[in-house]
Amino acid sequence: MNREIKFRAWSNLEKKMIQNPPLRYSYGKWIIEYADTIMTDIILSQFTGLLDKNGKEIYEGDIVYFERQEGVWSDQAEKNQIVKYPFICGNSHLGKVIGNIYEK
Repeated sequence: MNREIKFRAWSNLEKKMIQNPPLRYSYGKWIIEYADTIMTDIILSQFTGLLDKNGKEIYEGDIVYFERQEGVWSDQAEKNQIVKYPFICGNSHLGKVIGNIYEK
C-alpha cells in the first residue's frame, strides 16, 4: 500500500497551520511562500497515512482521542485517555483528531 506524501506547516510567526504549503528548500532550511509572504520560521508535520474515525487525516503532532473499547486497549490504558501516539495504542480508525500540539 502506498501512502501520499503530504505536509502541513505551523507558522511560528502567524501562529496558524497551513495545509499543503508550497515548500521550497533554500540556504539550508525549508521555506514556504504563502499569501505573498515568505515564511521561514515554520515547523513541518508529515501526513502519517492514517485517518481518524471521521476520515480526517492524521499528521505528526496531532492529538488523537480514543475511547476505551474492549479488545483494543492494554490493561495499562485508562478509559477516555487522550493519546499522542495512535500507532502504539491501537487502530487509528477508532480515534478522533481533537487538535495538535501547536494550536492551543
